[in-house]
Amino acid sequence: MFDEDDSLPVAAEPRFGRASGAEMDLRRKEQIAYEYLCHLEEAKLWMEACLEDELPPTTELEEALRNGVSLARLSHFFAPEVVPKKRIYDIDLKRFEEKGLHFKHTDNINYWVNAMRKVGLPPIFYPTTTDIYDRKNMPKVVYCIHALSIYLFKLGKAPQIQDLHGIAEFTEEEISAMQKALEQYGIQMPHFGKIGGILAKEMSVDEAAVHAAILAINEAIDHGDSAATLAALNNPVAGLLNVELTNAERYQESLAKEKAEKVAKAPPRSDDDAEGDVYDYMLTKKEIQGCVTGVGVIVQQEIAAKKFAAGMDTINSEIESDDVEALVRSLQNPAVGLANVDASNGAYYLDVLKGMKAEKGAVAGDSVPLTKDEIQAGVQKSNESAQEDRELAAAVASINDAIDKEDADALFAVLQATGAKLHDVETAQKVHYLAVMAEAKKHKGEIFSESEASLNQGEIQSGIQQANYHAAEALALASSISSINSAVEVGDSAATLASLQAKPAKIKRITAECADAYQEKLKAALESKKEMAVGSSGWTEYEVEHGYVFYYNPSTAEYSWEKPAEHDGRTSELIQSEIQAIVSRVSADFDRETLLKSKEPLIIQLQARVRGLLIRRKFRNRVRFLREQEPHVVKLQANWKGAKQRRAFKDRLQYFSDNVAAVVKIQAFVRGWLARRQYERRTKYMKDNVAAVVKIQSWLRGHQARKRYKNLSMRRGSFSSDE
Repeated sequence: MFDEDDSLPVAAEPRFGRASGAEMDLRRKEQIAYEYLCHLEEAKLWMEACLEDELPPTTELEEALRNGVSLARLSHFFAPEVVPKKRIYDIDLKRFEEKGLHFKHTDNINYWVNAMRKVGLPPIFYPTTTDIYDRKNMPKVVYCIHALSIYLFKLGKAPQIQDLHGIAEFTEEEISAMQKALEQYGIQMPHFGKIGGILAKEMSVDEAAVHAAILAINEAIDHGDSAATLAALNNPVAGLLNVELTNAERYQESLAKEKAEKVAKAPPRSDDDAEGDVYDYMLTKKEIQGCVTGVGVIVQQEIAAKKFAAGMDTINSEIESDDVEALVRSLQNPAVGLANVDASNGAYYLDVLKGMKAEKGAVAGDSVPLTKDEIQAGVQKSNESAQEDRELAAAVASINDAIDKEDADALFAVLQATGAKLHDVETAQKVHYLAVMAEAKKHKGEIFSESEASLNQGEIQSGIQQANYHAAEALALASSISSINSAVEVGDSAATLASLQAKPAKIKRITAECADAYQEKLKAALESKKEMAVGSSGWTEYEVEHGYVFYYNPSTAEYSWEKPAEHDGRTSELIQSEIQAIVSRVSADFDRETLLKSKEPLIIQLQARVRGLLIRRKFRNRVRFLREQEPHVVKLQANWKGAKQRRAFKDRLQYFSDNVAAVVKIQAFVRGWLARRQYERRTKYMKDNVAAVVKIQSWLRGHQARKRYKNLSMRRGSFSSDE
């Protein structure tokens, strides 16, 4: 190891003259800081080798050691019986990372000190709890770790610590920061290079005392007293390790057997052989330690076997209890030694192991417990099933997401993924898969809530099969229609009829007797369509089941669910609907003609009766109509007659206008005649009534005279009153 006096140049000498005292002091401090950083790096790498885990960077190691977790884990490494893992506080560092140091972290530091005391490291190296927890003297902690590493290496319990002086590299900032930290400690740096000497001094024991202690153990073995043997083994002078009180009888038995075998193999000893080696007939310290260690191993194996058997019984019991959490705990029992137990797969473990146990019991005819290998196989099978289910769930979610995003490429990629467990996925149906599954998801969303509208794996597989079926049906239809067009173009009626009757073409109402008529009509329609489709792309559009559109090129036998870029909508072939329309029309004409020929007499009779019925019905309807319309007819007639009279009057008036002079003359003559006749009649009347007329005139004149007199009297009266 290294002393603080070891030299490592950290700065070049000045070019001119010697360095000042301040500069030399600064270099000395930097040298000390660098050496301490090297010791920190050495301690860090040694602890990582023991723990098989990474520790924080060297510059952060001091702070990381304050919670004592790494020190307690190191204690478990070299003294597991003193510091079991379950006793280590905050072993996962969750509490420390969330809230910082807690007073219970000091328990971890105490565990470390107790473990060092147990293995026999001299107390002179021990730091105090506050040295670590309050970071009052971290160099003493690192010094102790170095001493512990050397001590454990001598005991064969740990790897040797490395020498990194002059090898480890640190930045000027890191060295400067450590220099300041060491100044704050205000302590003298420990002499790391003197650890070996101190250990040798503290651990020196008189060889005679050790020899006496070993002889005492052999004597106790010979007496057969296990208690005395145990006491001799525990003698500190003997320096034996891992002696357990509970193994006294086993120590006695093992040591006695070992010694008997050694004595039996030893050369015969005579009475005058006083200078013979006593250890030819007695056990050495190494042999005794070997027996003690062997007994400890056997005991540990027995304990492990008991724990294993109990653990296996618990597992088999929990399989029957249907308690998932309890089963997981039993599977995670370290004594059983099962690998890859994942608590999240508990339900899978229960189902698989219960099935395996039931199957094994059915074969044996009784309830038979599962072995470790069988349980491990069940765990592995369950993990695989759980992983497959997770991958399946992720794939199904990705498929639904791709459907929502209308991304055919992403959907096709996920459909081909192994985790989706889908089959019969065809590249040619990539676009159609999206259309079919989007329609299925939309339909499901109309029935269920939005959260339940996602397609499951079965529905997705059904969509794939449906899309593949659509493609097969569409391709068969397109091929059949293309065959019909080819036969029509050749002009072979029989071939045309055969292609029309092909099942994939789905042409209905085909009559064999109409083959020539079909050929004639289809030929004319095909020629007309070819004239209109000159220069077309060659693609034909078909509408298949559920309204999907399918494109087929008969010349190349290619097909697509997407509209080809070169397709302009025109096609030189008759499509299925056009062929069906022509076939239906020709078949209907043929059926009608055939029916008419077979029923001609009846038709004539029926026509006669129908015509008579129609005429009678028409006559009755006419009579009824006239009766219902009689008022309207009369009114119409009156209007008509009035119109005729007015027209006659106008004509007469016009006639008069045209003969005004004659009319005036006639009117003058008529008026004169009428006036003369009236005068004559009046004169004759007056003559006939002269007396009456005179009397009336007299009465009238008297009446008028009285009226005038009366009015005059009334005026005079009004004048008198005014005066």
